Amino acid sequence: MIIFHHIPKTAGSTFHHVLSQQYREDETFTINGIKPNQSLATFSAQPQGYIDSLELIKGHLANHFISRINKPYKVIAFVREPLDLFLSSFYYIKRAKHNDSYHKVKNMTLAGFISFREENNYHNPQARHLCGYTDVNNRGALLPINEKRLQDLCEKHIQNIDYLFSVEKFNHALIYLHRELRWEKQPYYVVKNRTSARPDISSLTNQQIQRILALSRVDLFINQYVNERCSTLFDSEIQDHVSRFTKKNKLYSLGKDTLTGVTRLRERLIKIVS
Repeated sequence: MIIFHHIPKTAGSTFHHVLSQQYREDETFTINGIKPNQSLATFSAQPQGYIDSLELIKGHLANHFISRINKPYKVIAFVREPLDLFLSSFYYIKRAKHNDSYHKVKNMTLAGFISFREENNYHNPQARHLCGYTDVNNRGALLPINEKRLQDLCEKHIQNIDYLFSVEKFNHALIYLHRELRWEKQPYYVVKNRTSARPDISSLTNQQIQRILALSRVDLFINQYVNERCSTLFDSEIQDHVSRFTKKNKLYSLGKDTLTGVTRLRERLIKIVS
């Protein structure tokens, strides 16, 4: 069994698409990211035979579902460079009306968002998700924990995650998983849930960078650990394959985008005619 623990804003929507090509729907349990407590209640009410028949559990807060699993499993998770994650989260929340912070953040400047997170002690979100310091009954809200305690937990916990990758090496990770898990299909994908034309890290001032990093010390530790681990994990075979895979995936993505565009155009024409 595979458990995909989707940490927010770490290419999870894109990876969901990859997984949907590898595992049948009837052997997959997908957690509702907006109502994870309902998903947990549904999952917990299932007979053990159904849970044992699953090959994939995927979604936010997946580590809350592990206690019912009786067969061997492996966990997959992705993390992201903290500065890039911070920017991605900010611009995502500003357009995500379902997000609990949307109404507070939608009119904020980036400087205001940094202050908002400082005032609410919103530190190290990736580490807290990985270590389970999230409230499944409150849509995954982060639970309070001392940074030193979180660091200690993370140092032990991340070594037990079977496949922990960085978003920055997404294609490397897919090639590795394709080989390691013996997926039948190539893991081509279309990028999902991307905020278009958002500023990148170069737009941050030195002071903003330091303030964000001060909120991300444990996340930085995780990111460095993952990068070091992956530098030995991704062997020469994978390195050689990445360039070819990236080129082929661009063609796949272009074809999917073109097909989507044609479908949308057809739907609009149908509405006009009718």
